[in-house]
Amino acid sequence: MEKIINTYEASAANGASVTVYEVQDMENAGTMAHPNQKEPGIRRMQLSDGRVLTMVGDREFKIAGTDEVFLLDRPYAP
Repeated sequence: MEKIINTYEASAANGASVTVYEVQDMENAGTMAHPNQKEPGIRRMQLSDGRVLTMVGDREFKIAGTDEVFLLDRPYAP
């Protein structure tokens, strides 16, 4: 299960504005006593359409497998 934990506004090289989502996987960590327990897993940045972003610099992310870069409007603190 995924959980959106933060959103950021970003600008593309062509000036278009996009929303970037910081998403965290919630892993099953259930036990006999607490079968529905979840633990936070890996975080990632992605666009609203699900394309994953890779950090390439301070506030800079690019779409995995492309040269399309986005600059966050505010600092990202992982």
